[in-house]
Amino acid sequence: MKTTVEAKIQNLPELIKLCQQLIGDRAVKSKSYQRLLVAIEEIFVNISTYAYGFNGGTVSFEIEYIGENRVRAEFADCGTPFNPLEFDSRQRAEDNVLKLIPGGHGIELVKLITENLSYKYENGENILSFEKSLEDEQ
Repeated sequence: MKTTVEAKIQNLPELIKLCQQLIGDRAVKSKSYQRLLVAIEEIFVNISTYAYGFNGGTVSFEIEYIGENRVRAEFADCGTPFNPLEFDSRQRAEDNVLKLIPGGHGIELVKLITENLSYKYENGENILSFEKSLEDEQ
């Protein structure tokens, strides 16, 4: 399932709705599904906040099953190139927690709760994808 929306935080519910349509009632109460939504929210909010500045732009979002209980999500935008895998989010998050400064926590959280997180910059697009198992987690 795929959609393209303006990179505005108020469009997050459209992405969540797409996830609910794909997954249905199977896993919506599981911890893994809630973590999937957290990852989607963190990535979308970061793109909406930082990718385009005042110019605005769009975000393409796709989510699909790649196995019985595994999904793959992909975000694509034409904003400023930014590779979150090269961003030292762990150190930044630790430093900022000690100093009570926001920043770096969302990226670190996404790294912790997703699998096979990947980034590429191709044809003028940031393309970030990850996989998430929908098996019950502790």
